[in-house]
Amino acid sequence: MIRSVMAAVAALALAACETVPPTNRDLERIGADYERQGTSPLVPREDACNAASHQARLGTQIGDWAPPTGSRVIRPGDAVTDDLRRERLNVILDANDRITALECY
Repeated sequence: MIRSVMAAVAALALAACETVPPTNRDLERIGADYERQGTSPLVPREDACNAASHQARLGTQIGDWAPPTGSRVIRPGDAVTDDLRRERLNVILDANDRITALECY
């Protein structure tokens, strides 16, 4: 009797240490993070949002420029959705509303 109780306790202890596999949502988030950061070898480095043509705007005030229609202006502390749209230009600003980066995601 004691052996069967001990065996059950040991089995429960081992089951508690089992690693939970990631869900599909977790995998999608991880994939989106890799794509956004450009660190995945599966992501082609393309300029789908035409960010290269606006590089002269880096360091300028956002008020001096009207970003293309469909662009997203992101200030420090702004909430940003994780929907990946490579054709969308993201204009990243600093605390002084200066353009610090132009990215496609």
